[in-house]
Amino acid sequence: MLGLQKQTAIDLFLIFKQAGEQFGLWDETFELIPAESSARIQEMEIFRAANQLMQQNKETAQAEATKRSHAVYAVGDMLNFQMWARVAQAVTLGQQKPDRPNAIN
Repeated sequence: MLGLQKQTAIDLFLIFKQAGEQFGLWDETFELIPAESSARIQEMEIFRAANQLMQQNKETAQAEATKRSHAVYAVGDMLNFQMWARVAQAVTLGQQKPDRPNAIN
């Protein structure tokens, strides 16, 4: 591999692997995710946005996320359309009542 020492090559591989996982650069099959794909936005960020909407007003959070997704779709911004659609799904999950009386919600 380009005349590198074996340990150096292993170290480089591990650095690239960790960076790819941390920043969501590829999927589970190590196919690169295009920059314009909302799949690069981590689930934690989606749930954080959903949580902020629900903290502002729990009753209108779903409608607000849907409204934002429709607004960006209208201008052809597919990346943000997909992101807001995922936020709307996360709001729905966050608003569901637990099916067990002792479940934490």
